[in-house]
Amino acid sequence: MIDLSEELLTLSQAAQRLPNRTATSTVWRWTMSGTRYGKLESIIIGGVRYTSVEALKRFIAQSTAAADGR
Repeated sequence: MIDLSEELLTLSQAAQRLPNRTATSTVWRWTMSGTRYGKLESIIIGGVRYTSVEALKRFIAQSTAAADGR
C-alpha cells in the first residue's frame, strides 16, 4: 500500500523513469490489470492516479523474483 510519505509520481512521470521508453499506457495497465506477477500499486488524489518510486521498486522486485522462480 502506498503511504503518503512516499515520493508520488503521476503515471506519466513513472513511465519516464523506466528504461526502454516505457509507455504511459503500459504503466496504467500495470496499475489496472497488472501482470501475471502482480499489480503496480496506485492511489487516486483529486481524480489523478499516482504511483510512487517505492511502489515501482516493489513491483519490479516482485516481478523479477516471480520470473526467477523465487
